[in-house]
Amino acid sequence: MSGHLNTDEIREKLEESYDAVQAKAEEAEGIVESSCWRMAGLHIEIAINTVSRIKRGCEVFDEDDLYYE
Repeated sequence: MSGHLNTDEIREKLEESYDAVQAKAEEAEGIVESSCWRMAGLHIEIAINTVSRIKRGCEVFDEDDLYYE
């Protein structure tokens, strides 16, 4: 049966595929988590800047000061 995989070979290929998919999923999770932390950091920075301006008595905010691109 040339060209056909036996059960052990199929199992091995499936495990390799699963491991590859799992590694990519973990990589994607890390990217998402990293992005979430960056976004959280930006929101914290905006909050700190806003509180600092309020403490200094600033009543008028530039819209550009409140958003990051």
